[in-house]
Amino acid sequence: MISPGFEIEEDTSRIHVDLTPLIDVVFMLIVFLLLTANAAQLVIEVDTPDASFGEASETEAYLLVPPDPESADWNFDGQSYSSPEAATTAISNVVAAEDDAVILIAISAETSAQHLIDAMDVARDAGAQTVEIAVDQK
Repeated sequence: MISPGFEIEEDTSRIHVDLTPLIDVVFMLIVFLLLTANAAQLVIEVDTPDASFGEASETEAYLLVPPDPESADWNFDGQSYSSPEAATTAISNVVAAEDDAVILIAISAETSAQHLIDAMDVARDAGAQTVEIAVDQK
């Protein structure tokens, strides 16, 4: 309790609000908005080829068919192989005999992408320089 005769003097000259953090946040927001507003202009446009533009090579191709889900056999140039290693050996024999041998990987639209990647790995491991992909669409 305050005794009568005493006055409380308020010193309002020392009270102030620091606006520096507020100004920093507003400045960061402005910089962020300016940078993201130009983001669409920083995109590089690339023309990707369409499947209709692809042309088959004129040279004779050796057909490689990866296994489908029902069968585990690889088919290379009319011969059936039970493992990818056996197919790799057959392809490497053809590639060794012909420097410009073209390996044509034939897949159906239902074939998984993993089978296509496996077939490309088999052709690469065998040393094939030219690999083409043919897709039987639905």
